[in-house]
Amino acid sequence: VHFNVSIRLEDCPKISKQSHIFSLYPVGLSEAVQIQLETLCDCDCELPPQAEMNSARCSYAGSYECGVCNCHGDHFGRLCNCSSNSTAEELLTNNLSCKKDGIGEACSGRGDCVCGECQCHQRTNTQEVVDGQYCHCDNFTCPRDEKQRMCGGPERGFCSCKKCVCEKGWTDEDNACTCTTDDSACLDKKGGVCNGNGICSCGQCKCLETDRGRYEGQLCEDCPDCGGKCDDLRPCVECQIWQSGEYNEDACRNNCTVEIMTQTSLPEALCIFTDKDGCTFRFSYSLDASNKTTIYVLDTKDCPQPANVMAIIIGVAGGILIAGILLALIVRLFFFFKDRRDYARFLEQVKATTWGQEENPIYKAAISNYTNPTYGTAKPVQ
Repeated sequence: VHFNVSIRLEDCPKISKQSHIFSLYPVGLSEAVQIQLETLCDCDCELPPQAEMNSARCSYAGSYECGVCNCHGDHFGRLCNCSSNSTAEELLTNNLSCKKDGIGEACSGRGDCVCGECQCHQRTNTQEVVDGQYCHCDNFTCPRDEKQRMCGGPERGFCSCKKCVCEKGWTDEDNACTCTTDDSACLDKKGGVCNGNGICSCGQCKCLETDRGRYEGQLCEDCPDCGGKCDDLRPCVECQIWQSGEYNEDACRNNCTVEIMTQTSLPEALCIFTDKDGCTFRFSYSLDASNKTTIYVLDTKDCPQPANVMAIIIGVAGGILIAGILLALIVRLFFFFKDRRDYARFLEQVKATTWGQEENPIYKAAISNYTNPTYGTAKPVQ
């Protein structure tokens, strides 16, 4: 016969440690199982002598049990130092203790001040936590990188109290742990850092500016305006590689004893010059243990594209022709509108003129009428 029994203690007896014995048996059988049950409602740390009754740790208003205060009566708080009957002065003192440096909002506006201690508000996102003595810390307002990853992502760092804590191999806490401590990208061919002309910062060379000039390039290998040894080697490079420059054939043979090698690519171009034709050529040099100089020259020059003379002539001639046509059209239109304006003015003057109707004093008509003065006065003949 198998029994599945669940036993639940409804409440604790007055005597904490007490044994109970009872039997379980199926109906119809004479056999029974006797069970001895011992209740344990209190821990040893909750009972004397381990527990401190009316402890000073609990402001004499509670018992210090198992590392925490069990407050008596109407007292509450972590140290039982608050009471529902606290005076206004005590409440003000408790509220001030929730303000950082005694100023600003209590609990930084992100928590409730309970008995002089801040209880920080919980966020909707359970992964976001507000904490700190004054609720002034959190794990979600740290700097983000260009991909909006907080502290550069979990592989680079994590957020603690609004500051990034970078993992090993990364630094720059104020900028999302975006700075690597690996300086392998700053090492030059000789095993040095930035050719001795810069410092390695965040895995990149930051070149220095000296009295000779400013260095540049990925490994601070270029210094176009430094001069010095570059100026000394320039004539030999020009005469041996490009058959140009200040040295003629004899001077080149007598003065240039250094070894010169052409290269299809030149990652470290220390010397950059422009010849008389406007072409730019580059070379670098190195010194071995015996101080012997070897020059490495890029085998191509960067020359400006020659001007297309015919295109320039056609363009200029076409521009002049178009300008002439436009000028002629402008002059023709000017006189056309001027003539129209003058003709309209003439018509207005004609309409405004009034001609006189008086007779010319010297005018004489072609027909004259005369009256015989004696006509009608003669007497008839008797």
